[in-house]
Formats: sequence, C-alpha cells, structure tokens
Amino acid sequence: WDGLEAVLRWSRERLVQAEDDFNSSRSQRLASPANWHSEVVYQIFVDRFANGDLSNDLKNVPAFQKKQLHTQQPYSIYEWRHGGDLQGVISRLGYIRDLGATVIWLSPILHNSNGAYDGYKTT
Repeated sequence: WDGLEAVLRWSRERLVQAEDDFNSSRSQRLASPANWHSEVVYQIFVDRFANGDLSNDLKNVPAFQKKQLHTQQPYSIYEWRHGGDLQGVISRLGYIRDLGATVIWLSPILHNSNGAYDGYKTT
C-alpha cells in the first residue's frame, strides 16, 4: 500500500497545485453541460480540418521539410503539418452546427517540434 498511498498523496498535491495555478491565472471556467447524454461531440484534429490562414502554413516547419514539400516525391508528407488552424475551425463553425454538433473537442493546440502536427510533441 505504500506505493498506492504515495500515488494518492502525489495526486492530491498535484490537484491542489493545479487549482492554485488556475485561480492565479484569473481564467474563468466554462460550465459543463448538466447532462452529457444530450450533447453531440464533434472532434477536430485542427491541422487536418481546415486551412483558414494560408500565411501561417510554413511556420513551425523545418527547412528540410519546406525543401521537400515542393518536390515530386515529398517523403513522409503525412507526418507534416497540413495547414489547418484555428481560423479554419472558426470558418467552418456553421458546417459543424449544421451537422448537429453541440460541443467541439479540439486536438491539442501547442507549439510542436520539427513540424509535428498532432500536438503531442511540444517544445
């Protein structure tokens, strides 16, 4: 039980710290729906959803990927950023609403190393 108790103690301490961090940021919580059973969640992988701002397409893309992007054989292009962004999500809100979605779940929106697109390789 020592291991379990240690994990529980760490978890409680981490939750207190997270709560303190949130409160000091002066952010506001958005209320969750009273009943999630009545919600329709639409998950968006932001980079692959819609490109709303072409000017930011090559940001966070390493030089070697930029060079390969315009060749006839862009190796591993599926691993690269495709340009989807928050402006693209905003521009398609009507489409999402028309589908009947009431909640949007976005993939992580973070600065990624080496042009990664998934939000899980943060720098």
